[in-house]
Amino acid sequence: VLDGLSVYRVPFFEEFTASTCPPCYSFNLGFVPWCEEHADEIALLKYQMNWPGAGDPYYTAEGGVRKTYYGVSGVPDLFGNGGDVSTSVPAVNNFFNQASQLPGFISIAGSFSVEGTVINIDANILPYQDFPTLRLYVAVFEWMTTGNVGTNGETEFENVMMKMVPDASGTDVDLNNMEIYEFSQSIDLDGTNVEEWDDLGVVFFLQDYGT
Repeated sequence: VLDGLSVYRVPFFEEFTASTCPPCYSFNLGFVPWCEEHADEIALLKYQMNWPGAGDPYYTAEGGVRKTYYGVSGVPDLFGNGGDVSTSVPAVNNFFNQASQLPGFISIAGSFSVEGTVINIDANILPYQDFPTLRLYVAVFEWMTTGNVGTNGETEFENVMMKMVPDASGTDVDLNNMEIYEFSQSIDLDGTNVEEWDDLGVVFFLQDYGT
């Protein structure tokens, strides 16, 4: 619902994790139920990493790009709206309570469809002020995976990033006040780690890359 020229800003979490990481399991024991409790209020994307040891079999080079961008050197590591959040449920809840009070100045209306292994993604982005130097990131994720079980005791993995569209570099956008920016792309997910083609989601987020 519009409130003047602002909207509710959806707090966005990016978690770096791995199925060979015991502390990741410990953190997710609390974080996963918390996310389920707030499922209608947040956006969540998880990048499976290639360490410790053999790492997670669902690691991708695109997840590695995001790891490098944030300077991640160990897992679990969590970012909320692009800033570091400690990997504890109290810290997550504290961030959420503060982030939920922030206004948003861009509306994103996105949709997707899947035909075979091809996903068709569309979005209309409406800014309420000028944003000349943002990047649009689009990520396909799977709500639940089980094929990447490793050694840390976890048997299910939620919101696992499968593909960034068109890639992990995102798309530079020049958004003008009250002018709709249209995004549309189809991409073949054949060769990715997708387990079930009817279990996919798409998250859209905008980021000031320099800051």
